[in-house]
Amino acid sequence: MSLGESGYLDKANKIYSAFKRLVEGIQAIPQLQLLGPPDACCIAFVAKGDINTLKIADLMEKEKGWQNLNRMQKPACLQIQVGAKQNFDIDMFLSDLREIVGILASNPE
Repeated sequence: MSLGESGYLDKANKIYSAFKRLVEGIQAIPQLQLLGPPDACCIAFVAKGDINTLKIADLMEKEKGWQNLNRMQKPACLQIQVGAKQNFDIDMFLSDLREIVGILASNPE
C-alpha cells in the first residue's frame, strides 16, 4: 500500500523527531559522549571515565529488556538506529539508560 507524499512526510517527521529526542537525551547524560555528529538516523556513543561502554548494552538488555543497542568496536561504542518503530518508547529508553549508567558509575569494574 502506498503512503503517498503526506504519509511519507509524516513518517519522516516522526523519525526525525525521535532521532533528535534521542540525541538530546543521550547528550543530557553527563557520563555519555556522542561519537561525532550523528548522521541520518544512527547515533553512536561511548561512556566516559571508568564506565565500561559495552556493559551498558549488556545491562540494558539483561535488566531492562532493550535489545536495540548495537555493540561496535574500534572504538568500542554503542549504536542505536532510529526508524519507524511503532512500539519504541523513547522516554522509557532514556530513563532506563540513565538508570543503568548511574548504576555503572556507582559500581565501575
